[in-house]
Amino acid sequence: MCARFQLAADSQALIDAFGLPFEPGIAPRQEIFPTDPVLVVASMHKNVVATHMRWGYTPSWSKVDLGAKLINARSETLSERNTFRHSFARRRCLLPASAYFEWRLENREVLASFQPDLFGEGHTVLKKVKQKYRFERADTKLFMFAGVWDTWIAADGTELDTVAILTCNPNYVAAKYHHRMPVMLDPENHDLWLDERVNSDERLQHLLRPVDAGLIKVFAA
Repeated sequence: MCARFQLAADSQALIDAFGLPFEPGIAPRQEIFPTDPVLVVASMHKNVVATHMRWGYTPSWSKVDLGAKLINARSETLSERNTFRHSFARRRCLLPASAYFEWRLENREVLASFQPDLFGEGHTVLKKVKQKYRFERADTKLFMFAGVWDTWIAADGTELDTVAILTCNPNYVAAKYHHRMPVMLDPENHDLWLDERVNSDERLQHLLRPVDAGLIKVFAA
């Protein structure tokens, strides 16, 4: 899954990445959390626009706001689930990111007591700890996460644009840290993904595959 990511790029880098003729208006953010507003590039009324949406998807027909419950969506079942079917067909988007984060349980040797033993040494034990890892592109360019969005309408008529990041099975590098990873689209596939006229499951599903392992690098954060 993807539960934290970063967008440290400035506006000019985003304009260069998407060829947008206007200022997206986003400040660099070191760590983005579920339910935060996120920068989304989407096709709306035949125009590609940069806008902000709430990270945490709620379908338009839902009676309640689902908040952070749907920050991710499994790419393999988008056309099967009523929750995402319409958005997969008509409301797809991209989310730029400089990095994303995962946590892995690891055995660590920790000091169990500050009292030295007969040899003047403290006792250590193995303990499970969560280690945070940072995933970046090896070429330092931006990730472009695939997403789906919808506009949820509250009982009082308030409208809220919401988005989920798509996930897929991991490549062999990411699999060492988690059983899922974000879907990251290559630049040559951006236009197809954003094209509102394309709603063929067959044409879209082949895009939703793990990125080549050679394109990512991982650091302990």
